[in-house]
Amino acid sequence: MKRVLLLTALFGLFLVGCQDSNLDPVSPTTGNISISSVPDNTPVTLDKLDFSSMQLSKWNTLYNRIYDLSIYSVLIKNKIWGSSGGTVSLNPITIVRENGKTADVSATLTFDKNAISSDTDVYMIIDPDNGSVTFYPDISQFNNNVKLDVSIVGADLSDLPNDPSQINFVYVPDDSNADIQVINNDGIFLDGNTGLLGVTGAHLKHFSRYAWATKNGDGGN
Repeated sequence: MKRVLLLTALFGLFLVGCQDSNLDPVSPTTGNISISSVPDNTPVTLDKLDFSSMQLSKWNTLYNRIYDLSIYSVLIKNKIWGSSGGTVSLNPITIVRENGKTADVSATLTFDKNAISSDTDVYMIIDPDNGSVTFYPDISQFNNNVKLDVSIVGADLSDLPNDPSQINFVYVPDDSNADIQVINNDGIFLDGNTGLLGVTGAHLKHFSRYAWATKNGDGGN
């Protein structure tokens, strides 16, 4: 498989915006559902979660990583079995914001058998405001194939090129001085009329945060 590693200077790293752009960041005491009590395969928006428990050492990494996400980001989790694999699936969900505008989000994360070494609760958070996808826990290297399909309808694509061949789906390291990595995939979809932004068959090698980048160093047409 072709491996591409590019310096951030070669990209215009772009976290896309949805139709209402002035969203509040997550508050540590936003909601009343504990992160540890979220049921499997049940989507929860971040405004429903109580983040105070996430400041404990077990959740500290996730707390720091998603603190700047929109409160309308959707979290879903499921147990993935080391020996048999599995999926974390977000069926199409419509998020209605305070101004009445909506974004439709769906995603499927598929693990081949033996992709991870042990049974693990895997969390996936999709931010329809900036198009990023965040995962937990940190896994530095998968042993087998892990693929992601994600679709957001209702995104504001005004700062993206009209041509989907001019954008990449990329891994964004927590260290802002580190390189981003272009992620091999089976296709990127972009439709300015519907605000559709998506990727299919993104070949993930490890966990952290993924987002979008333009190839020409800017977000313009």
